[in-house]
Amino acid sequence: MKVKGGNTDPVWIGLGKYTKEETWRWVTQEPLTFTFWDKEEPSDSSTRDSDCAVATGTDGRWMALGCHIQAGFVCERHLTEKTKVQTNEWECETKQTFGKYVVSYEPKRWSDAQNQCATWKGNLVSIHNDQDHDEIS
Repeated sequence: MKVKGGNTDPVWIGLGKYTKEETWRWVTQEPLTFTFWDKEEPSDSSTRDSDCAVATGTDGRWMALGCHIQAGFVCERHLTEKTKVQTNEWECETKQTFGKYVVSYEPKRWSDAQNQCATWKGNLVSIHNDQDHDEIS
């Protein structure tokens, strides 16, 4: 996904299949009401272990991947006065901050990326509409 800085590598978003019903939901357990899937995604193939989603390419289309794959990730922080002050501590070569978003290009599995987001007082990003999508792409 072309995330603000121009990088087009795939990045984890907070979309996955977390329930017995095997329906796509956000990590916050919100239902999927907006989609931006790439052509022929998500794959319904039972041979493909693809229960997590990345945003890919220059337009940020979503693709289902195995959660064990390593990729960069986008976190959505829950901003408070304290987290606003800490923002400068997160600046380094492998991360970029854009308001409430932190983009990391350090490859991690989906669950490890979500755990990292939690340490930054957030979750992997949830995208509910075109405006949310435009804010990170």
